[in-house]
Amino acid sequence: MRPCSRPLNTILGKICLGTVQFGLDYGVTNTRGMVRPAEVREILKLAVSAGIGKLDTAAAYGKSEEILGLSDLKGFKVYTKFQHPPETGIIGDWVRTNAEESLRRLGLEKLSGVYVHSPDELLSSQGSSLFRALTDLKDLGLIEKIGVSVYHPEQLDRLLSEYPFQLAQFPLSILDQRFLGGDRLSRWKGLGLELHARSVFLQGTLLTEADALPDFFHPWTGYWKRLIEWRRSLNVSPVGSCLYPILGIPQIDAVVLGVDGLAHLEDIIRTLTEYSELEMPAELACEDKELILPYLWKLQK
Repeated sequence: MRPCSRPLNTILGKICLGTVQFGLDYGVTNTRGMVRPAEVREILKLAVSAGIGKLDTAAAYGKSEEILGLSDLKGFKVYTKFQHPPETGIIGDWVRTNAEESLRRLGLEKLSGVYVHSPDELLSSQGSSLFRALTDLKDLGLIEKIGVSVYHPEQLDRLLSEYPFQLAQFPLSILDQRFLGGDRLSRWKGLGLELHARSVFLQGTLLTEADALPDFFHPWTGYWKRLIEWRRSLNVSPVGSCLYPILGIPQIDAVVLGVDGLAHLEDIIRTLTEYSELEMPAELACEDKELILPYLWKLQK
Protein backbone atom coordinates (compact mmCIF):
# COMPACT_ATOMS: atom_id res chain seq x y z
CA MET A 1 0.00 0.00 0.00
CA ARG A 2 1.08 3.58 -0.68
CA PRO A 3 0.11 6.70 1.30
CA CYS A 4 -2.77 8.65 -0.21
CA SER A 5 -1.87 11.69 -2.28
CA ARG A 6 -5.48 12.84 -2.70
CA PRO A 7 -7.52 14.96 -0.26
CA LEU A 8 -10.12 13.16 1.85
CA ASN A 9 -13.03 15.11 0.36
CA THR A 10 -12.10 13.78 -3.08
CA ILE A 11 -12.24 10.21 -1.80
CA LEU A 12 -15.51 10.66 0.11
CA GLY A 13 -16.95 12.48 -2.89
CA LYS A 14 -16.74 9.22 -4.83
CA ILE A 15 -19.07 7.44 -2.41
CA CYS A 16 -22.68 6.97 -3.48
CA LEU A 17 -24.86 5.83 -0.59
CA GLY A 18 -26.99 2.83 -1.50
CA THR A 19 -30.45 2.95 0.04
CA VAL A 20 -32.04 -0.46 -0.57
CA GLN A 21 -31.86 -1.24 3.17
CA PHE A 22 -33.85 1.92 3.89
CA GLY A 23 -36.89 0.28 2.29
CA LEU A 24 -36.26 -3.47 2.35
CA ASP A 25 -34.74 -6.19 4.54
CA TYR A 26 -31.86 -6.80 2.15
CA GLY A 27 -28.51 -8.57 2.10
CA VAL A 28 -27.23 -12.08 2.84
CA THR A 29 -25.30 -10.96 5.91
CA ASN A 30 -27.77 -8.32 7.11
CA THR A 31 -28.97 -9.30 10.60
CA ARG A 32 -30.49 -5.92 11.52
CA GLY A 33 -33.25 -5.81 8.94
CA MET A 34 -34.55 -2.60 7.42
CA VAL A 35 -33.06 0.65 8.74
CA ARG A 36 -35.53 2.67 10.82
CA PRO A 37 -36.62 6.05 9.32
CA ALA A 38 -35.20 7.99 12.28
CA GLU A 39 -31.83 6.34 11.75
CA VAL A 40 -32.02 7.05 8.02
CA ARG A 41 -32.25 10.76 8.82
CA GLU A 42 -29.12 10.52 10.99
CA ILE A 43 -27.30 8.59 8.25
CA LEU A 44 -28.12 11.29 5.70
CA LYS A 45 -26.99 14.05 8.05
CA LEU A 46 -23.68 12.31 8.63
CA ALA A 47 -23.24 11.59 4.92
CA VAL A 48 -23.71 15.16 3.76
CA SER A 49 -21.54 16.56 6.56
CA ALA A 50 -18.76 14.14 5.55
CA GLY A 51 -18.94 15.17 1.91
CA ILE A 52 -20.87 12.17 0.60
CA GLY A 53 -23.19 13.76 -1.92
CA LYS A 54 -24.74 10.93 -3.97
CA LEU A 55 -27.68 8.60 -3.28
CA ASP A 56 -28.67 5.47 -5.19
CA THR A 57 -32.28 4.33 -4.86
CA ALA A 58 -35.10 2.69 -6.85
CA ALA A 59 -38.86 2.54 -6.97
CA ALA A 60 -38.53 -1.21 -6.32
CA TYR A 61 -36.72 -0.67 -2.99
CA GLY A 62 -39.90 -0.76 -0.93
CA LYS A 63 -40.53 2.64 0.66
CA SER A 64 -36.95 3.80 0.19
CA GLU A 65 -37.85 6.83 -1.93
CA GLU A 66 -40.60 7.89 0.49
CA ILE A 67 -38.31 7.56 3.51
CA LEU A 68 -35.57 9.53 1.76
CA GLY A 69 -38.14 12.20 0.96
CA LEU A 70 -38.69 12.81 4.68
CA SER A 71 -35.27 14.50 4.71
CA ASP A 72 -33.97 17.51 2.80
CA LEU A 73 -32.13 16.01 -0.19
CA LYS A 74 -30.99 19.26 -1.77
CA GLY A 75 -27.37 18.48 -0.85
CA PHE A 76 -27.44 15.20 -2.78
CA LYS A 77 -27.36 13.98 -6.34
CA VAL A 78 -30.06 11.32 -6.48
CA TYR A 79 -30.03 8.41 -8.93
CA THR A 80 -32.99 6.05 -9.20
CA LYS A 81 -34.45 3.19 -11.20
CA PHE A 82 -38.06 2.93 -12.28
CA GLN A 83 -40.10 -0.26 -12.00
CA HIS A 84 -40.02 -2.66 -14.96
CA PRO A 85 -42.16 -1.17 -17.77
CA PRO A 86 -45.40 -2.86 -18.84
CA GLU A 87 -45.41 -4.97 -21.99
CA THR A 88 -48.42 -3.10 -23.36
CA GLY A 89 -49.64 0.49 -23.27
CA ILE A 90 -48.14 3.86 -24.10
CA ILE A 91 -44.58 3.70 -22.81
CA GLY A 92 -44.11 7.49 -22.89
CA ASP A 93 -46.99 8.05 -20.48
CA TRP A 94 -45.70 5.31 -18.20
CA VAL A 95 -42.19 6.81 -18.08
CA ARG A 96 -43.49 10.32 -17.39
CA THR A 97 -45.78 9.06 -14.61
CA ASN A 98 -42.96 7.09 -12.96
CA ALA A 99 -40.63 10.07 -13.08
CA GLU A 100 -43.20 12.37 -11.54
CA GLU A 101 -44.01 9.83 -8.81
CA SER A 102 -40.33 9.38 -7.91
CA LEU A 103 -39.80 13.14 -7.81
CA ARG A 104 -42.87 13.56 -5.60
CA ARG A 105 -41.77 10.83 -3.17
CA LEU A 106 -38.24 12.23 -3.00
CA GLY A 107 -39.32 15.85 -2.74
CA LEU A 108 -37.14 16.85 -5.69
CA GLU A 109 -37.59 18.80 -8.90
CA LYS A 110 -34.91 16.93 -10.85
CA LEU A 111 -33.19 13.54 -10.78
CA SER A 112 -29.44 13.38 -11.39
CA GLY A 113 -29.86 10.08 -13.19
CA VAL A 114 -32.39 7.40 -14.07
CA TYR A 115 -31.26 3.86 -14.82
CA VAL A 116 -33.08 1.45 -17.07
CA HIS A 117 -33.49 -1.47 -14.67
CA SER A 118 -32.59 -4.26 -17.09
CA PRO A 119 -30.77 -4.40 -20.45
CA ASP A 120 -33.55 -6.66 -21.73
CA GLU A 121 -35.96 -3.73 -21.54
CA LEU A 122 -33.92 -1.86 -24.15
CA LEU A 123 -33.39 -4.90 -26.35
CA SER A 124 -37.12 -5.62 -26.50
CA SER A 125 -39.48 -4.40 -29.23
CA GLN A 126 -40.30 -1.28 -27.18
CA GLY A 127 -36.67 -0.47 -26.33
CA SER A 128 -36.41 2.49 -28.70
CA SER A 129 -39.70 3.92 -27.41
CA LEU A 130 -38.46 3.58 -23.82
CA PHE A 131 -35.22 5.41 -24.57
CA ARG A 132 -37.05 8.11 -26.52
CA ALA A 133 -39.38 8.68 -23.57
CA LEU A 134 -36.42 9.03 -21.21
CA THR A 135 -34.80 11.46 -23.64
CA ASP A 136 -37.98 13.53 -23.57
CA LEU A 137 -37.71 13.71 -19.76
CA LYS A 138 -34.10 14.83 -20.09
CA ASP A 139 -35.12 17.53 -22.58
CA LEU A 140 -37.79 18.70 -20.12
CA GLY A 141 -35.17 19.01 -17.38
CA LEU A 142 -36.68 16.33 -15.13
CA ILE A 143 -33.62 14.10 -15.33
CA GLU A 144 -29.98 14.99 -15.94
CA LYS A 145 -28.61 11.68 -17.27
CA ILE A 146 -30.01 8.47 -18.75
CA GLY A 147 -28.31 5.32 -17.54
CA VAL A 148 -28.40 1.56 -17.65
CA SER A 149 -27.67 -1.03 -14.99
CA VAL A 150 -25.88 -4.12 -16.31
CA TYR A 151 -24.36 -7.37 -15.03
CA HIS A 152 -21.93 -8.13 -17.86
CA PRO A 153 -19.49 -5.93 -19.83
CA GLU A 154 -20.77 -7.35 -23.10
CA GLN A 155 -24.24 -6.04 -22.28
CA LEU A 156 -22.96 -2.50 -21.92
CA ASP A 157 -20.97 -2.67 -25.16
CA ARG A 158 -24.01 -3.89 -27.06
CA LEU A 159 -26.33 -1.25 -25.61
CA LEU A 160 -23.85 1.54 -26.30
CA SER A 161 -23.81 0.51 -29.95
CA GLU A 162 -27.54 1.34 -30.08
CA TYR A 163 -28.19 4.06 -27.48
CA PRO A 164 -26.25 7.18 -26.39
CA PHE A 165 -26.25 6.67 -22.62
CA GLN A 166 -24.59 9.11 -20.27
CA LEU A 167 -24.46 6.84 -17.21
CA ALA A 168 -23.76 3.17 -16.43
CA GLN A 169 -23.76 1.07 -13.27
CA PHE A 170 -22.15 -2.36 -12.96
CA PRO A 171 -20.79 -4.82 -10.36
CA LEU A 172 -17.14 -4.49 -9.39
CA SER A 173 -15.28 -5.99 -6.46
CA ILE A 174 -11.97 -7.54 -5.51
CA LEU A 175 -13.48 -10.87 -6.64
CA ASP A 176 -15.45 -9.65 -9.65
CA GLN A 177 -12.95 -7.84 -11.88
CA ARG A 178 -14.59 -8.58 -15.26
CA PHE A 179 -15.24 -4.92 -16.09
CA LEU A 180 -11.54 -4.09 -15.77
CA GLY A 181 -10.52 -6.21 -18.76
CA GLY A 182 -8.77 -4.58 -21.71
CA ASP A 183 -9.39 -0.89 -22.26
CA ARG A 184 -13.11 -1.02 -21.43
CA LEU A 185 -13.19 1.66 -18.74
CA SER A 186 -11.09 4.10 -20.76
CA ARG A 187 -13.17 3.46 -23.86
CA TRP A 188 -16.43 4.05 -22.01
CA LYS A 189 -15.07 7.21 -20.40
CA GLY A 190 -14.07 8.34 -23.89
CA LEU A 191 -17.76 8.15 -24.80
CA GLY A 192 -18.56 10.52 -21.96
CA LEU A 193 -20.08 7.96 -19.60
CA GLU A 194 -20.35 8.51 -15.86
CA LEU A 195 -19.40 5.13 -14.35
CA HIS A 196 -20.77 3.80 -11.05
CA ALA A 197 -19.50 0.59 -9.43
CA ARG A 198 -21.86 -1.45 -7.25
CA SER A 199 -21.67 -4.72 -5.23
CA VAL A 200 -18.23 -3.83 -3.90
CA PHE A 201 -18.95 -5.78 -0.69
CA LEU A 202 -20.87 -8.51 -2.59
CA GLN A 203 -23.88 -8.11 -0.28
CA GLY A 204 -21.57 -8.09 2.73
CA THR A 205 -20.05 -11.51 2.06
CA LEU A 206 -16.59 -10.03 1.46
CA LEU A 207 -16.71 -8.56 4.97
CA THR A 208 -17.65 -11.90 6.55
CA GLU A 209 -15.56 -14.86 7.70
CA ALA A 210 -16.05 -17.98 5.57
CA ASP A 211 -17.47 -20.06 8.44
CA ALA A 212 -20.16 -17.43 9.07
CA LEU A 213 -21.52 -17.55 5.50
CA PRO A 214 -24.51 -19.66 4.41
CA ASP A 215 -23.78 -23.23 3.29
CA PHE A 216 -24.14 -22.19 -0.35
CA PHE A 217 -20.73 -20.48 -0.20
CA HIS A 218 -18.79 -23.47 1.17
CA PRO A 219 -17.43 -24.57 -2.27
CA TRP A 220 -15.58 -21.25 -2.44
CA THR A 221 -14.00 -21.36 1.01
CA GLY A 222 -10.60 -21.28 -0.70
CA TYR A 223 -11.31 -17.79 -2.03
CA TRP A 224 -12.05 -16.52 1.45
CA LYS A 225 -8.86 -18.08 2.82
CA ARG A 226 -6.79 -16.35 0.13
CA LEU A 227 -8.69 -13.11 0.74
CA ILE A 228 -7.94 -13.19 4.47
CA GLU A 229 -4.27 -14.04 3.86
CA TRP A 230 -3.98 -11.12 1.43
CA ARG A 231 -5.54 -8.73 3.95
CA ARG A 232 -3.24 -9.89 6.72
CA SER A 233 -0.17 -9.52 4.54
CA LEU A 234 -1.09 -5.85 3.99
CA ASN A 235 -2.52 -5.21 7.47
CA VAL A 236 -5.67 -3.75 5.91
CA SER A 237 -9.21 -3.92 7.32
CA PRO A 238 -12.01 -5.83 5.55
CA VAL A 239 -13.77 -2.59 4.56
CA GLY A 240 -10.54 -0.98 3.41
CA SER A 241 -9.51 -4.02 1.40
CA CYS A 242 -12.76 -3.84 -0.56
CA LEU A 243 -12.84 -0.08 -1.05
CA TYR A 244 -9.26 1.11 -1.52
CA PRO A 245 -8.56 -0.69 -4.84
CA ILE A 246 -11.81 0.46 -6.44
CA LEU A 247 -11.65 4.04 -5.20
CA GLY A 248 -8.21 4.23 -6.76
CA ILE A 249 -9.49 3.50 -10.28
CA PRO A 250 -9.54 6.93 -11.99
CA GLN A 251 -12.31 6.05 -14.46
CA ILE A 252 -14.77 5.12 -11.70
CA ASP A 253 -16.85 8.17 -10.79
CA ALA A 254 -18.83 6.66 -7.91
CA VAL A 255 -18.82 3.59 -5.68
CA VAL A 256 -22.27 2.54 -4.44
CA LEU A 257 -22.22 1.39 -0.80
CA GLY A 258 -25.21 0.10 1.13
CA VAL A 259 -25.19 0.54 4.91
CA ASP A 260 -27.25 -1.25 7.55
CA GLY A 261 -27.09 1.53 10.11
CA LEU A 262 -25.39 4.68 11.34
CA ALA A 263 -22.50 2.76 12.92
CA HIS A 264 -21.80 1.07 9.58
CA LEU A 265 -21.45 4.44 7.82
CA GLU A 266 -19.29 5.76 10.66
CA ASP A 267 -16.99 2.76 10.21
CA ILE A 268 -16.75 3.37 6.46
CA ILE A 269 -15.91 7.06 6.94
CA ARG A 270 -13.34 6.20 9.60
CA THR A 271 -11.78 3.64 7.25
CA LEU A 272 -11.60 6.18 4.43
CA THR A 273 -9.80 8.71 6.62
CA GLU A 274 -6.97 6.13 6.62
CA TYR A 275 -7.17 5.59 2.86
CA SER A 276 -4.07 4.25 1.13
CA GLU A 277 -3.57 3.48 -2.52
CA LEU A 278 -3.96 -0.26 -3.05
CA GLU A 279 -3.74 -2.13 -6.33
CA MET A 280 -6.54 -4.45 -7.38
CA PRO A 281 -5.45 -7.97 -6.35
CA ALA A 282 -5.36 -9.86 -9.65
CA GLU A 283 -4.77 -13.11 -7.76
CA LEU A 284 -8.26 -12.86 -6.21
CA ALA A 285 -10.14 -12.37 -9.49
CA CYS A 286 -12.95 -14.90 -9.89
CA GLU A 287 -14.82 -15.73 -13.10
CA ASP A 288 -17.29 -18.13 -11.46
CA LYS A 289 -20.61 -16.41 -12.09
CA GLU A 290 -22.41 -18.57 -9.51
CA LEU A 291 -20.34 -16.80 -6.88
CA ILE A 292 -19.94 -13.26 -8.19
CA LEU A 293 -23.53 -12.73 -9.40
CA PRO A 294 -25.97 -12.67 -6.46
CA TYR A 295 -29.02 -13.28 -8.65
CA LEU A 296 -27.62 -16.80 -9.25
CA TRP A 297 -27.20 -17.60 -5.56
CA LYS A 298 -29.29 -20.55 -4.38
CA LEU A 299 -29.95 -19.67 -0.78
CA GLN A 300 -32.37 -21.37 1.57
CA LYS A 301 -35.19 -19.13 2.69
